[in-house]
Amino acid sequence: TIMLMELGLDSGPMLSQRAVPIEAQHNTGTLTPVLAQVGADLLTETLPRWLRGEIVPQPQDATLVTHCRTLKKEAGKIDWTRPAVALERHIRAMSPWPSALTTWQGKNLKILKAAPAVQFDRMLRPPGQVFAQGKQILVACGGGAIELIEIQLEGKKAASAGDFARGQREFVGAVLNTKPENQTEFERLQQDQNKLITDIRAEHSGFTAAENVSRENLYVKERAQQSSREQLLAILAQAPDRVPKDERDQL
Repeated sequence: TIMLMELGLDSGPMLSQRAVPIEAQHNTGTLTPVLAQVGADLLTETLPRWLRGEIVPQPQDATLVTHCRTLKKEAGKIDWTRPAVALERHIRAMSPWPSALTTWQGKNLKILKAAPAVQFDRMLRPPGQVFAQGKQILVACGGGAIELIEIQLEGKKAASAGDFARGQREFVGAVLNTKPENQTEFERLQQDQNKLITDIRAEHSGFTAAENVSRENLYVKERAQQSSREQLLAILAQAPDRVPKDERDQL
């Protein structure tokens, strides 16, 4: 927007305006030079018209005003209870600075590039838990899951999530943003789930191995879907905007 100066901050009447679509691959680092070029082109187009008296300044709509705080390093911290779509946008917004940050084993872990997971199993997992699906490394969120593409551990070079997980065997299964002393609680929950599967096998010992696997998968999937729905309903009651529209419609 090209505007006239006045006492208020960015509140002057507008001379010209141009919208720029934010593409899926854009982050702050790649979008900034695009906006700079568009702004420069718009200024060179606007000034001659303004000097010729061809432009009538248009007041800004005060109802559309938004406020932004000073960006600080702590703004990059990731809250894994948020929906995957919101987190992916957060990661792009924080790139290259201050970077989207989480913690693993007491160290900062930068999430440099990620994408909302399209297809993944619906096992019940705490927000922030890392899990693998094929070659993908994913993290459970408050709504859905996010695929990690490129990450960087404190003191290390950036690496693909797959390479990092192969080099750090304990990464998959860990819960990010969790203090090491609290990790045992999540391990206990996983042990309870494994015991549940063992009980199902004992109950259906008369079935073939293939039938047992099918029953286990169906039972665990149903339990996970039920728990996920209960979590979403709870979030929906407190903060509707944190639940993606397609999931709200299903609920």
